[in-house]
Amino acid sequence: MSILKPFQLLEINIISAQDLEPVSKKMKTYAVAWVNRHRKLSSRVDSEGNTNPTWNDKFVFRVDEEFLRQDTSAVMIEIYAARWFRNTLVGTVRILVGNLIPPPAHPHSRHRQRYGGMRFCCTSGTSTIGTTAGNIEYWCGLTGQFYEEHAIVHTT
Repeated sequence: MSILKPFQLLEINIISAQDLEPVSKKMKTYAVAWVNRHRKLSSRVDSEGNTNPTWNDKFVFRVDEEFLRQDTSAVMIEIYAARWFRNTLVGTVRILVGNLIPPPAHPHSRHRQRYGGMRFCCTSGTSTIGTTAGNIEYWCGLTGQFYEEHAIVHTT
């Protein structure tokens, strides 16, 4: 016997950041994004943009209905300045998934609407000292509904 567990792909395309707090004279920055802190994805390093980097990198996360229903589910994005010995955290953005994805079609429904389009967003980040660190622009959306097959093994 098997159970099909539905999941969707949450796609975030991190376009750019503007007006980052300068942590060095010539910053080479990259972004790290995750929905699960044990599986983080990194963008390429922008060597030219300094405090206004451009990445245009796509991140795809596999999420289930439970994740989409929780009010606290979020995508975390950290921006780092690449350094010789240790990279420096420039700022952090926490994006609540509930603000990105449409709510359920019916008030009593447990399933969110299937959302095939992408949405453009701009969010302010927070620096490591608690001040506004600039803005980050990104596209986001859910792409498709998929099913994962889990086998249930019964012992006799």
